[in-house]
Amino acid sequence: MRDLGIILDPTLSFTQQVNSVSRSCFYHLRQLRSIRSSLSTHAITILVHALICTRVDFGNAVYIGVSASNTYKLQSILNAAARLIGGIPKFSHISGFIRDTLHWLPIQQRVLFKTLSLMRNCIAGVAPAYLRSFCTLVSSLPSRVSLRSSTCELLVVPRMRSATAHSRCFARVGPATWNSLPHCLRLELLALSPAQFRRRLKTYLFVD
Repeated sequence: MRDLGIILDPTLSFTQQVNSVSRSCFYHLRQLRSIRSSLSTHAITILVHALICTRVDFGNAVYIGVSASNTYKLQSILNAAARLIGGIPKFSHISGFIRDTLHWLPIQQRVLFKTLSLMRNCIAGVAPAYLRSFCTLVSSLPSRVSLRSSTCELLVVPRMRSATAHSRCFARVGPATWNSLPHCLRLELLALSPAQFRRRLKTYLFVD
């Protein structure tokens, strides 16, 4: 899609990016709403995935740590899309339909899903070299080999200044997010194929 892209602002708040995604998605939702009665549930679901979900998910790893207001805007898009698919009134509860029928993760979990998927590719050695360089096992550092974390196959989380954009960069967030998973789950995920990994991770994020 030609209009897909990431808009950067000086503070990396991504407010302009979120507003742009919101405008685009709600435009397409209005167009789809005008023809909803002529489409089957299957057909409208496919169109929503193609026109809405792809825009919400494009580059969404950058949304980790964004403000609650921006997260709400993105979630509002998914809620409106789900209402369109299910023919659900505006003020009716939607979370159950999203979870149990559409099997969509909420925005924050979608961002975690993307971040952890990138980390899996880094550890498996199939991600670009510049991303793999951020994944260093604690056990590989001589100065930390005696630490308990070195026996748990944890990754090094670099120290960065708090309350700045640096604390949200992939070099820190990626390893920290991966380390936050239970040890047994990390081992299980690494043993799975990419498709199995995505299914297992999605199940974990739903339950979590």
